[in-house]
Amino acid sequence: DPKDEHYKAVVHTLKYLSGTCQFTLNLGRNQLMHLDSQIYGFTDSDWGGGTEKKSFSGLLVYFHGALGWRAHKQKVVALSSAKAKYNALTKSAQDLSWIKQSVYE
Repeated sequence: DPKDEHYKAVVHTLKYLSGTCQFTLNLGRNQLMHLDSQIYGFTDSDWGGGTEKKSFSGLLVYFHGALGWRAHKQKVVALSSAKAKYNALTKSAQDLSWIKQSVYE
């Protein structure tokens, strides 16, 4: 059942969308040609953003378009933003390696 925090999250999302609706991202066929034959991963992280001071990581995978995404809390507390990004990159490389093996086999 929806709770108060769910309602607040929906309101927050709607406010964000209404405040950013004038922004667009236009990608034509020429810009996406290089994405057609290879797997690409885009990753990022924050440093100690959670209440437990653990960093969060995210990954977006492209293969002939968006294939999947993942967001998670890192298992260890990073002592710097560089370490948080390194942790995110390491996990993303492992995930992309598995995806590549699955796709090309």
